[in-house]
Amino acid sequence: MRIVAYYRSSTDLQEHSVDMQRTMAFKMAQQKLLVIDDQYPDPSTSARKNNMRDRPELWRLISDIKKGRVQNLLVYKRDRLARTANEYMYIYRLLKEHQVNVIFTADNEHPLSYTAVGEFFEVLMAGVIQREGEQIAKRIRDSKISKFLNKQYAGKVPFGYHVDKKGKERIAKTPGDIEIAREIYDLVLSEKFETLNEIKKYFDSIGRSRTVVKKGKVIKARSWEVQDLEHILTHPLYMGKHIISFEGAGEFEAPYENVAIVSLDEWEKVQQLLPSMITTRAKNESPSIDYHLTGLLFCETCGQSLSTKTRTRDGVKVGMYECTDSSHRCRVRKDHIEHLVLQRAKVLFSTFVKANMDDLLKRYEKSNTERLESKMDELSKEIVRLKSSMVKRTDQYLRELDTTKKESLSNKLMTIYDETDAVQQDYDAFVDILEEVKTLVESPKQLSDDIDAFLDTLPARTADELRTLFRDIVSRIDVGSRCIDITFKHPYVTSKEVVTDVAT
Repeated sequence: MRIVAYYRSSTDLQEHSVDMQRTMAFKMAQQKLLVIDDQYPDPSTSARKNNMRDRPELWRLISDIKKGRVQNLLVYKRDRLARTANEYMYIYRLLKEHQVNVIFTADNEHPLSYTAVGEFFEVLMAGVIQREGEQIAKRIRDSKISKFLNKQYAGKVPFGYHVDKKGKERIAKTPGDIEIAREIYDLVLSEKFETLNEIKKYFDSIGRSRTVVKKGKVIKARSWEVQDLEHILTHPLYMGKHIISFEGAGEFEAPYENVAIVSLDEWEKVQQLLPSMITTRAKNESPSIDYHLTGLLFCETCGQSLSTKTRTRDGVKVGMYECTDSSHRCRVRKDHIEHLVLQRAKVLFSTFVKANMDDLLKRYEKSNTERLESKMDELSKEIVRLKSSMVKRTDQYLRELDTTKKESLSNKLMTIYDETDAVQQDYDAFVDILEEVKTLVESPKQLSDDIDAFLDTLPARTADELRTLFRDIVSRIDVGSRCIDITFKHPYVTSKEVVTDVAT
């Protein structure tokens, strides 16, 4: 019977540190006469920012569970395993599949069950865990914003500056480096250099190096790069404004006039000169082509995956997917096929949403509303019972004259108060979930309305996001000399298209 323990903390300073969780795990193991065979610690790891694969010890634990190496798992609370609903339910179902006995070491954590009712409860808890993680992240972000505006938090600062934790202004100039930063501005303002690359070469010729600082210490010196110069010339701190973008809240600005090294007029002049200095450099660079459907297109004749090639059409480089055997006449333009797949997916999903989802969501709403309201009724009765008990204990406390007994009653009152607060939080969470369930019936229309808007945002999305999107919706694409068969995953539906304007 192999027994293991998993620990995770988001930061070294978090209340639920890895050391605390380890202590709780060994304390629980001692109580139950268990011996921990292996430990999986993920210190300073955010479960909200990092997916499962990016948490090495969790991923090792998942691998061991799949191999049947884990029979008992000690973990502090559910939220140590995951902070997103999808990941938590994946882990729960994996534990259920392998019948792993999960032991929570926190006193107030509800036991994990693999029954039908237990799984329903875990679905609800997954939503609660995710919202709690989002609320924690929001509180941390809001605290950082407040500290930033009050000059108590500076974030990362550019070359020539360092964070002075004891200083009133928080940000201070770094002697030696700040003079080089000013020199870079002077070189641009002199208009003697046509490109930033020329400034880089000038620095190389005079042996001007760039220091790299970590935790306040110079760790090495290296040659200047064009990106280094560009970063310095576009960072507003050099003209007395520190700007930080906070996720989900936008940009915030704090004045730091005391550390400015250029005037507003000089800053604006540099911003006018900079585009031409960067554009000239970029003219000689060939734009890279991202192939988002790699591995999804196949030759209809030989069944082999199409390779990617860059070809020239009317003096412009274009991406192509082609069969390595040219006699099969199997090739298609990258931009055309990707646009075609998105258009067909839009029509397909709109049809499914309008035709099927209304009834499914209404049935889902009805069944889950009944279960949620039943659970809320139980919690409501429990709250009434606890409050009644609190009233009785309070009356006893007021009447009691013995100091020792009053202290005992006071402790009991605090316990009941904590229980009431916990039940109330559960009740409030169910209220939020119920509201979300009731609004789901409006999703089909909203989804249909948003598809066009979503497609409009695609050009601005990253190559990784587009690749993920195509792999989520497309099973395979068979390309022939006269037609293209697109097979979608949701569900398996084929769209046959004529190739007349796609392969040219």
